[in-house]
Amino acid sequence: IMLQPDLGTTFVVAATIFFMMLVAGMRWSHLGGIAVAGLAAVFAAIAVAPYRLERLIAFTNPWKYASDEGFQTIQSLYALGSGGLFGMGLGRSRQKFFYLPEQHTDFI
Repeated sequence: IMLQPDLGTTFVVAATIFFMMLVAGMRWSHLGGIAVAGLAAVFAAIAVAPYRLERLIAFTNPWKYASDEGFQTIQSLYALGSGGLFGMGLGRSRQKFFYLPEQHTDFI
């Protein structure tokens, strides 16, 4: 999974495994070592591909990069906000009309 260009799945799987070990009662010292190794892997992944850092920065402040990297994030926020608590109904979203450029991808 780690060899793919999108590391989102890797992070979700790693976090799931980490919390499963936490719930299973693994020692805190071992969990701390795993967390340090995980942070080192994150920094290595960013160092290997600098575009990941750009995407992370754009995610933290999408309005600053509204016409480029932040466009997907802003449109996703509009889609989530316009749906409200119960959504708009199956097939009734407004963002599907080419406002959300990558609507088929996951957005966590």
